[in-house]
Amino acid sequence: MSWITSIFGKKSKGVKADVPELFNALYEFNHDKIIENSQSVENKLDGCKISDTLFLEGLKTVDTIGFLFVGSEGLETLSVMHSITSNIATSLLLANDEILSNNTLRVPTIELPSISKPKDTFFEGTRWYENNEERIKDYVQKLIKDISLVFIFTDNTCFNFGLLKKIMAFIKFQKIQPVIVLKLPPKNTELSNEISTLMFIHSISQAKEEESFSYLLLDEELLKKSNKTISSDVLTKKFQHRIATVIVDLISASQMPSKFYQIDQSNFIRIFDNCLGPCKLLSYEIYDDKPSLSGLLKDLKLAETFNTRQQATRGFLVIQPGPKGLQTKEYRFMRNRFSKIDVVFSILEERKRGSLVRGILTFNETPKILLERYTTFSDIIIEIVNDEDQVIGYADMSEIEKLWDIEHYYIRPRPKPEKK
Repeated sequence: MSWITSIFGKKSKGVKADVPELFNALYEFNHDKIIENSQSVENKLDGCKISDTLFLEGLKTVDTIGFLFVGSEGLETLSVMHSITSNIATSLLLANDEILSNNTLRVPTIELPSISKPKDTFFEGTRWYENNEERIKDYVQKLIKDISLVFIFTDNTCFNFGLLKKIMAFIKFQKIQPVIVLKLPPKNTELSNEISTLMFIHSISQAKEEESFSYLLLDEELLKKSNKTISSDVLTKKFQHRIATVIVDLISASQMPSKFYQIDQSNFIRIFDNCLGPCKLLSYEIYDDKPSLSGLLKDLKLAETFNTRQQATRGFLVIQPGPKGLQTKEYRFMRNRFSKIDVVFSILEERKRGSLVRGILTFNETPKILLERYTTFSDIIIEIVNDEDQVIGYADMSEIEKLWDIEHYYIRPRPKPEKK
């Protein structure tokens, strides 16, 4: 028996591969309550019951990574992570009074003003940072002490993005890597959120290399197309819980001993070095104990947060196989599948039931999904208003960066020409 075969499970010659039948890719929620319904059996499925997302088996430790939570999206993610593990000591919550009133967790907080249109602008977020710079820096300095990476979760508002661009620049100046998680709303459904997100991505993508930031891109349009029978509110909650669980798993796995390679958390943090484009998550939940994963990994359309033909530059891939182990053939397939990427593999000890795949990949180019969505800029107009809410002009969308200097405005759909 070879040393590789001795690490992984063996597959007898002539036996058809056991391909999992009960699984969910990242964007799929096809097995409702499968975790909840397993609680009465001996080897129950351990995971998030709301999203049917498996928990990584082993000690979950995320206190070596920082977290910045902003707005209602931030508070919800913070709550989910605390329900998974209490080891989230390094965190900071920024939200207005209404959102903070719903917070029951003891974490450092900064109260933000309640902002509504037309003051929900990049300019107002930047100005609020500058007016409160010393206090913000004091809190952030405590957040990033003794860590090398900060994940950021936020609502898609211009004010938040203006504020965060300044905070992220300060974090990066301290030689710490910020990674902001961005949900790209479906086209033509949430115009203000869609445009503010695209403008923010465009801004950080066009920055100089030393001023650029890593961002984890989530495609909500693909999510909704893949789950048409689930209501929007329920789907949003399920997805929040799944993304939070997957990120906790990745961070925890980066500190667990691998059965094959010697790794530590520096391998995980290193993949974000010199990242000039977006990052994507890769995830599968496999609820049965069939070990052949190659059938799933041949088509990753719904397992990855956005689709692209561009080659990733680096990656971190975690596999926690089921009780039957991981076959040598399967491992080789995975190595070949990602052979052109500087990817770190971590094969963990077998689970008692089910199996999971977790990954994060980084890119140096803007993917097609964003280039296509930038065309939305031609479908809108920006009404510039004064303090009395009167229209005093219109912004030229051909000079997007100038929008960061406009105090108050409304984002409107461009009127369609009348048919003759």
